[in-house]
Amino acid sequence: MPQQHAGLDNNETIPSVIGGILWGDEVNKRFYLFGGDYYNIAPDEPELFTYDVIKNLWGSLGPPQKQSAA
Repeated sequence: MPQQHAGLDNNETIPSVIGGILWGDEVNKRFYLFGGDYYNIAPDEPELFTYDVIKNLWGSLGPPQKQSAA
């Protein structure tokens, strides 16, 4: 089991969502957050967020890139 952390910080640029996907990357010590629904607020454009455990820092990787059909 991975080590659990409590009291991690987040800033106002990271949305509070219900039903999003959160997955961990043990090699790079990061978590990734995508999707979910806001309560009583119109959704923004989808964005991929990342949390760096070592630096205790949230950031955005931006919207997903659209793949062109080959």
